[in-house]
Amino acid sequence: MKRILSLVIIIAILLAAFPAAALPLRADDDGACGDNAFYSVDGGVLTITGSGAMWDYSLSDGATPPWFDPASSITSIVIGEGITRVGAYAFYYCGARSVSLPSTLVSIGPRAFMHCGRLLEIELNSGLVSVGEKAFADCGSLTEAVIPASVSEIGASTFLDCVGLVSAEMAAGLPALADFMFRGCSGLVSVSLPEGVSVIPEGLFMGCSSLSSVSIPSSVALVSAYAFDGCSALSEVSFAGTRGEWEAVEVRELGNAPLLAASMSFAAPPSVTELTYSVTAVEGVTAEFRVEAEGASSYRWQYFSNKYDKWVNVSLSNTDYTGADADTMTVLATKARDGMVYRCVVKNAFGSAYTDGAVLTVVSVPRIALDPSSKVSAVGNTVSFGVKAEGRQLVYRWQYYSQKNEKWVNVSSANTDYSGVGTNRLTVFATAARDGMRYRCRVRNAAGTVYSLVAKLTVAVEPAITSNPASKTAKAGDTVSFGVKATGGALSYRWQYFSRKYSKWIDVSLTNSAYSGACTRKLTVMAAPLRDGMKYRCVVTNIAGTAYSLAAKLTVEQ
Repeated sequence: MKRILSLVIIIAILLAAFPAAALPLRADDDGACGDNAFYSVDGGVLTITGSGAMWDYSLSDGATPPWFDPASSITSIVIGEGITRVGAYAFYYCGARSVSLPSTLVSIGPRAFMHCGRLLEIELNSGLVSVGEKAFADCGSLTEAVIPASVSEIGASTFLDCVGLVSAEMAAGLPALADFMFRGCSGLVSVSLPEGVSVIPEGLFMGCSSLSSVSIPSSVALVSAYAFDGCSALSEVSFAGTRGEWEAVEVRELGNAPLLAASMSFAAPPSVTELTYSVTAVEGVTAEFRVEAEGASSYRWQYFSNKYDKWVNVSLSNTDYTGADADTMTVLATKARDGMVYRCVVKNAFGSAYTDGAVLTVVSVPRIALDPSSKVSAVGNTVSFGVKAEGRQLVYRWQYYSQKNEKWVNVSSANTDYSGVGTNRLTVFATAARDGMRYRCRVRNAAGTVYSLVAKLTVAVEPAITSNPASKTAKAGDTVSFGVKATGGALSYRWQYFSRKYSKWIDVSLTNSAYSGACTRKLTVMAAPLRDGMKYRCVVTNIAGTAYSLAAKLTVEQ
């Protein structure tokens, strides 16, 4: 009898040492974690395979996941394609630093990743629909949260106390946010709420002590209590509607003092803050008009037509102008434009603003008739830049832009790499160090000084293929693309195919509608049976030489 009693005591001790809490819920000895889901742990990597949903687990009833006890030794979690749900408490207190989710996942259960303090990142898939409460609570190392538009249900306190979270991105179209969703995320600095959200829920940013700026969409109609409680750094709030629309939003005062005290900005017509009122320019050079405006989304420059007695838009196709639809417009100064008045119409979605008129005054000095053009050269060659100017007793001086001194410097006449520095034609010996160097010519006489437009010297090196086209397989009637990458500067591309009939490479026809991009980095081909097995390559050239890509084969499936 004593032996039986001793045996019972020993069995009781063993059961106490291995309680039911350490056993998987409905898991068998084969490593099941769902009706059709299975797990394995290898070298710190926990892998879930199979299909369908994982089982839900629990702490209160002692049904923890089978990997619960050694969870701290797990460094990464890989959930395979086919799994549709991560069960409740599935990875509670897990030590994983990374998690890979499948595209088939539609649901993450409550507290699934809660207390995963080492988790650095997790990318939620675009097909995800439901995220349970506290799913990522207390993941203190998590730095970024990106919630896709596919999510339609979010549980409360989703990212509770994620103190390392610095970025929270929510896709436009997200139907609703959750109570206390980012509570205690003390690392958050700036957040833009998605358009379409109508309610800022209770305690959304409660305790986010570093949050300094928030963008609120015009769709919001209610700010719940405690939404911004404890946001002591909040100073800037941007509302996508008008001031009147914001005043119609119901803001619960309880716990929202930081929001009510922050500086607010609203959607409004643009406001002009600075304008170039008058410009004096020499004939033949460009004058610049500039406007600065707060809240501007578009610009349109106009001139006053004395002929029609009204303001007329500057033509976008007139090459005498640049930036007619930008904040800065340049104008070629001519005698005919002397005294012309310009203004800018600044617009956004909420209205327009008109600048005062700005006058262009054109003075007569030497005139540049032909500016130097940019040149491309191989190393060791010489190139020339020429300028033509109209006027009497002209004096020429070529200059280059010094990146070191951030100013234009006269080309030295003592430098034997240059000749003609005091004439209308400058000759330069091309070196690798001069690649990208900019030149201009100063032309002066007693009446004044003008400068040519800038010409750039590009010093090319022999092309080198850095990425070859890859062979492709396609069905007849489909299109496939072959791409190439190369270095060398000022590159030209020409695709070729290998003719089995003539046993040589032949340029792809530019008129064959089955091809496009024959002179670009990317060739597009219509797959057809006659092209099955055809090989393509790209010839890349510049002034310094030629490079040939490796051949890529097209296989056409019948």
